[in-house]
Amino acid sequence: MIKRLEKIFVEYMGIENIEINRETNIKNDLGLNSFDLAQLVCNVEDEFDVEIPDSEMKNIKTVGDVVDYLEKASRLRES
Repeated sequence: MIKRLEKIFVEYMGIENIEINRETNIKNDLGLNSFDLAQLVCNVEDEFDVEIPDSEMKNIKTVGDVVDYLEKASRLRES
């Protein structure tokens, strides 16, 4: 899942050699602002076929937060 997210970040940011992990802070480490985050969330929604509500988006600070949400959404879809 991290590799798929990394691909999304690379495509959005236009940076070839980016490495992310669960602890990567989207704003502080990657320098992205709230608009960038909204765009990335749209790309993540498309890639993973999920919908991340605005109420959840405000809780996303790190790549790990995105992974946790995607895992939670996957579990809910399976049940």
